[in-house]
Amino acid sequence: FTSDVFNIYRLKDAMSKIGWSLNPLQQPAAVNICVTENLDVDDLLRDLRAAVDEVKASIPQQKIGGTEMIYKTIRMLPPAAVDEVK
Repeated sequence: FTSDVFNIYRLKDAMSKIGWSLNPLQQPAAVNICVTENLDVDDLLRDLRAAVDEVKASIPQQKIGGTEMIYKTIRMLPPAAVDEVK
């Protein structure tokens, strides 16, 4: 999933702080989560809502860091440099 309201990587980092493992994606910036039979959907939704509220509340004073910094740096590299890593 992704967002047009806030940087989705900040949500990924907020969820990581409370023990969830969301996987960052790029082009477009997004995150995904592996759903297994052990997933407690109520816990996920509760924590996801809290993390969204936290990220939205911090938008005015946000500084680039964490996962967002990694993916912004990668986007600044010339395509040839990224292709060499593949």
